[in-house]
Amino acid sequence: MAEISIIIPTENSAENIDALLLSIFVQSVQATEIIFVDNASTDDTVKLLNRYVKFDKRVQVIYLKQKTN
Repeated sequence: MAEISIIIPTENSAENIDALLLSIFVQSVQATEIIFVDNASTDDTVKLLNRYVKFDKRVQVIYLKQKTN
């Protein structure tokens, strides 16, 4: 099986996370890791991502404490 890593930058994206992950989870080729890089979100993005980290071991999050350009 191919090893696939998906890297997703996020910033205040809570309203899109569920649909995005659902579209990844239903693919016939499964990603071996799904890495979110959160750019200091101020909405519920971090809270939602933390739930997915507990739900699926493939989901990882890198949290940036300060916004980057």
